[in-house]
This record gives sequence, C-alpha cells and structure tokens, in this order.
Amino acid sequence: MEKQGKWLKNDYIKISNPLLAHDNSINTECNIENFNFPTKSKKQNYEELRTSLEPFEIVFNNVYMGKFSTIGQIDKPNRYMFVIDSNSPVVWHKYDSSNKCGCQNNLFFGKYKITVNKWLGETIEYRREVINQMFNV
Repeated sequence: MEKQGKWLKNDYIKISNPLLAHDNSINTECNIENFNFPTKSKKQNYEELRTSLEPFEIVFNNVYMGKFSTIGQIDKPNRYMFVIDSNSPVVWHKYDSSNKCGCQNNLFFGKYKITVNKWLGETIEYRREVINQMFNV
C-alpha cells in the first residue's frame, strides 16, 4: 500500500490511513512478523485468514494500525482500525466502531470486497473462483 495524505492506496482501492484516524493513542506500522495483535479474536482471525490464503500463495506483509479510545464512553473498550496488505492485491481492512453494526471486517481482492466471515465460511472452490476472477484467469 502507498501512503497518500490521509489514505492508503493501491491500484484498486483507497482506505483511510489508520495511522491518522481518530484520536489515535497508539500508531503501529510494521511487518506482519513483528506485529502483536491487540486481542485474541483478531489474532485468531489472522491465523484463519492466513491459512485460507496459503493455497493461493498469498502472504500478508505489512500492518498499519491505529488504536483509539471511545471518547466520553469510559465503559467501552479501546477500538482498533488496521489495514494489512499482502504480496498480491489482497488487503484485509478491520475497523472497530462504537456504533452498533458500524464495524467493518473485509477482504479486498483487487476491487472486489468480501466480508471476512463470508470468506472463511466458503469452500476452497469458491475461494479459488474469487482468486481466479481477481487475476482474470
């Protein structure tokens, strides 16, 4: 991903740069091997996604993460937004929101967006079709 002002961009998508979002108290930009996921569930999602992409030789590379507080809502946990790019046009975008149903957890395959839950719930045949469409095979 390329940083352009408040955006992270590649040839297909433009996403708000988590390093600049909200009132970040912690910003992280690093290689995936050096990244400590902030919660068990996010780490588990990563492991499941990593495993699901291995048959296609797609590997996550870099993490751009911002941690922000929910201002005025002491009883709410900290929120996270991150973008993880890969060695292909596949990008994982995760955004926590304090608004009900405001969270996003998507994979971008080039310009095509699929929720992480849908991707993980699908068969290898479906996944292969998505990858083939992305690369126009």
